[in-house]
Amino acid sequence: RTAARMKVLVDAGGLAWIQDDYTTARAQLEEGLMIAKERNAQQLIVDALISLGGVALAQHDLSLAFALRTEALAIAHVLDDKHLIAATLIHLGS
Repeated sequence: RTAARMKVLVDAGGLAWIQDDYTTARAQLEEGLMIAKERNAQQLIVDALISLGGVALAQHDLSLAFALRTEALAIAHVLDDKHLIAATLIHLGS
């Protein structure tokens, strides 16, 4: 449960999502998200939630996609990170 493992899982999960490997993406992203929450790594929590929202969207689960990306947006607002807020809004609108 290292910071490196957390980052690799979130990045690999995002790549699996882009490659339409949703089972792998979900598993990697969920594990990465769990570690990120344990470590309070807010940026990676947002990244994982955005990607998990993409997986949900690709699997036609619109309510889950909206919930995940709304959670990501709330965290981005707490961080007061303008770029992260904008990126999350872009994904929320897609």
